[in-house]
Amino acid sequence: MKKNLESFYPFLVFLVAFLLYANTISHSYNLDDELVTMNHRTTSKGFSGIKEIFTSYYYEDDMGYKYDYRPITHLSFALEHQLFKESARTSHLINVLLYAFICLLIYYFALCILPNAPPVLALLAALIFAVHPIHTEVVASIKNRDEILSLLFAVSSFIVMLKVKEQNSNWRFILRISLAVLFFTLSVYSKLSTLLFLIWIPSYFLITKSFRLKDLVFVFFGSMLLFANFNLEFKWILLISVLLCLVLALVYYLLFHFDFRKFTESFSPDLLGNKQKYFILSLAYLVFTFAIIFSHTFLYLLAISLATWFLYLSVKKNANNFRFFALIYPIILLISYTYNYDFLAFPFFLLFVYFYPDTRRKESLYELIFFAIAGLFNLIQGGVMLYAAMVPLLLMFFPKHKYKAIVIWTFFASFLVVEDWYLMLTFLLLACSFWIQVSKANYIPKFQSRYLITSLLISALYFQFFFKANYDSPRMESLDFNLDITENTYQLREDIDRPIVYSENPLVENWDYSHRLGMGFATIKFYLQKFILPYPLSFYYGYNMFPMSEWKDTPILVLAALLLISLLISIYFAFKRHVWPFAYWFMLGNLLPYSNLITPVAGIVGERLSFTASLGYALLLALFFRQISQFRKLAVALFIALFITASFYTIKRNSNWKNEFTLFSHDIEHLTNSATANAIYADECMVQASKSQNPVEIQNFTSLGEKHYLRAIEIYPKFLNWWLDLGKVYRIKGDLEKAKSAFQKSLDFDANYSPIYYNLTEIAIYQQDQAGIIENLKQLHRVNPNDLSIMFDLSSWYYEFGMFQNVLELNDEIIAMNNTLPEAYLNKAYAFSAMKDWDGFSNAMLIAEKLNSQHPDFLKLKEAYAPFFIKN
Repeated sequence: MKKNLESFYPFLVFLVAFLLYANTISHSYNLDDELVTMNHRTTSKGFSGIKEIFTSYYYEDDMGYKYDYRPITHLSFALEHQLFKESARTSHLINVLLYAFICLLIYYFALCILPNAPPVLALLAALIFAVHPIHTEVVASIKNRDEILSLLFAVSSFIVMLKVKEQNSNWRFILRISLAVLFFTLSVYSKLSTLLFLIWIPSYFLITKSFRLKDLVFVFFGSMLLFANFNLEFKWILLISVLLCLVLALVYYLLFHFDFRKFTESFSPDLLGNKQKYFILSLAYLVFTFAIIFSHTFLYLLAISLATWFLYLSVKKNANNFRFFALIYPIILLISYTYNYDFLAFPFFLLFVYFYPDTRRKESLYELIFFAIAGLFNLIQGGVMLYAAMVPLLLMFFPKHKYKAIVIWTFFASFLVVEDWYLMLTFLLLACSFWIQVSKANYIPKFQSRYLITSLLISALYFQFFFKANYDSPRMESLDFNLDITENTYQLREDIDRPIVYSENPLVENWDYSHRLGMGFATIKFYLQKFILPYPLSFYYGYNMFPMSEWKDTPILVLAALLLISLLISIYFAFKRHVWPFAYWFMLGNLLPYSNLITPVAGIVGERLSFTASLGYALLLALFFRQISQFRKLAVALFIALFITASFYTIKRNSNWKNEFTLFSHDIEHLTNSATANAIYADECMVQASKSQNPVEIQNFTSLGEKHYLRAIEIYPKFLNWWLDLGKVYRIKGDLEKAKSAFQKSLDFDANYSPIYYNLTEIAIYQQDQAGIIENLKQLHRVNPNDLSIMFDLSSWYYEFGMFQNVLELNDEIIAMNNTLPEAYLNKAYAFSAMKDWDGFSNAMLIAEKLNSQHPDFLKLKEAYAPFFIKN
């Protein structure tokens, strides 16, 4: 009976998820849906737009903004348009089905990562995820299908990797790992937010003590995929992704079945000699030098290949020979430093730390001198992270006094970076931790010393990478080399960054470490609170919804301390092979990219951004119910209360997403302090006013628009668009003086914005303000000096106001730009006729006749002034 009930669990999960969001199927298009559908530039073309989808940005507009690359998301909408045409109902139905399917997938995922737990625990995790109200934005908004697809494929990849552990057959292993890489590829190209699964998958294996070297194949190919995604032009990304999958089987074969020892022994014995081995290394450095000078990518690859060959000949699977890494380490560091990708040195860094030799090596003097010179070069260039990278070399060359050497070095390095207080503190803490090792404190287990040192060093490196990375300018600019690939890389990096303005996130003008840390912890606090109590939910947050926090603020320090304590506790239980630390890390780790620590987030926070992290919360809560399962009645009562409450609120919240007006009008009640939210609602009120035919409704909507534009400006008065929009509202209401005042106020923020002068010109025309018309058209001409339509308009008004000399001068300027326009000569003819200058009139008419003798104005002038039109 119990088995039969368990077989019903997947159906129950799917049914609950579908029914919870079934009321969204009848909804209209909503917030930002035009980004992916509704006459979209690529998805609306169906199959014919597929090529363009894979070779273009996720978002592009007429202002020149373009960012992100999510072709799988766009492909789903293209297929939808091809099969079902444009239909909001169809789009919502697909979103609901995808959500129900991902909830079903999470049930199987929980079964896999909780193998010793009863299936009811996986059911609880899936149901908690399904009913959580924080997901309403993701499911009810068509645009957010990218979140669903990316998590769906990422979880699929995780499940396949878990199944790989059960495979002993080589070919089945190849098939499964290829499928895992494929799912991860689809996830990344749906949205990049799931890239951290490259960490979560091996982390789970490490916690459960089921890690195998073979599993690194997945991490390797996933990393290469991400590297291609960030550093190659779009036309190459798909090709690289396909090639990575195709060569996967070959790499697996070479790593685990190919006999390298027999292969190298087949070469001439001289190649394995010590002198010839160093000749290969010398050749690697020579090729690397030419690679820098000539900026040739092939030469970089050749240098790495030669260095790797030398490394293999030196090491041959003998851990005590890992000192030879020091000889190729400069190449790795220089390449990573040159391209501003410090983290490329991580694998070598970890190998050094973990595999340091226990015996002294006498023959390392020359290598030490060589590396000291190379390391000094990197230090002079300001590669702060490379200070820490010197630590493993100290482990290598001073094995007898390794801890004392590291203590001295870390103190020295801390003073080298004295201008960066957080790095100085990091190095001092490292020095103290190594001193504990020197003092042989018996409260630190000896077998964990390597793990302790390694984890501290990794923390320092990640801290440096997240807080010191400079994406605005490549380091090669300071090296005075011209590497084309670097320039292309950073151009692409700049393109895919979404521009953020102050009204979206004030951190853009307060981008210092104190505010980043403060807002970062405040952001994490917000998401944790919404996980526990998801009320109220809002379509937007932005400026003034959160006070600007600094790291030294008491609430931030308390939260940081609590998080640190909880992390230490989770690490302790991770060593005891508990699964809950993995769920906890998964939750916090997936919040990190959206915490404002790495980059400012549009809107500061967003409920959709917590979608992936909420899976960790669902697992944690399910594990909590398992812990209190001994109090069966209490556990059942709590879950039922949670389930009913969350389900009711989810369904109610869905109704708010019926259309943009229902959403904005509902949420604005608790968004009174959000500048952008008020402006968005005001925009929608004016849209509703333009659609209505009822005078009373038009008046009400217009008044609401005015009220919320004024509120947005009250909160943040320095945003040009809101003053401009407010002026348009006043113009509609007929209050031209207030409209004029609002438009003129917007000029304080951008005196070169054309729409302002267009609006001011229209008001001047309504008010018959001659000076205002001329002045604003002249300003338009100043802002757009090559716009002939503006020049012709200004010419017409000059003529209207009897400023005939100005007509002649302006049209001479037009003719200097383009002497084939008959209108310019006809304008001059009009002016000459008004001035009774018949010679000038005749000359202008003759040229106009040559250009277009049938022009209506030419025929009218010819007829009116025939006696004065003399042909030569």
